[in-house]
Amino acid sequence: MDEIRIAADAYYKARPEKKKKKVEKRFQNIDINRDGRVSKEEYASLYAMKKHKWPKSEHFTELDRDGDGYLDLEDATILHYLAISRRECDVCGLFIKGMFYSCEKCFDRSENGHSYNLCVPYFQSGEFKHKHDTFLDNYVLHENRYKRSKIKEIAETATLETLGTIATTCAIV
Repeated sequence: MDEIRIAADAYYKARPEKKKKKVEKRFQNIDINRDGRVSKEEYASLYAMKKHKWPKSEHFTELDRDGDGYLDLEDATILHYLAISRRECDVCGLFIKGMFYSCEKCFDRSENGHSYNLCVPYFQSGEFKHKHDTFLDNYVLHENRYKRSKIKEIAETATLETLGTIATTCAIV
């Protein structure tokens, strides 16, 4: 969780003020009794409403960095980061905090941002059924998409002569 905290902190600090205010507003919405902190009960009631795809209520203790039984705004920035950057395993329901695998075809065809995602243990076990068989870990998927976008960018401005080079490059990727 330490690595996620560092990433969430950096992400939050790099956000424009307008975006930071949105995170603060969400924190205030979770803080039902307006005491400046979120209790486990307030957090659980938010998850029960399923308004957002938050980590499950059992993750409260991990989010509570100082162990005082409450989430403060800093903890809420981590919660926000997790909500937008992490996934649940579509087989076991585990909230994935680290590396995961996504179905490449579902990812490419997704209109709502959801792919078929697997935690590492389920991917390794092979104990899942899915209509596609090409899964990439989140790092390879990201790199793959980046390379494809660069190739597409070059292709849009390329001459016929360079298109042959691009086709060769695509075959390599």
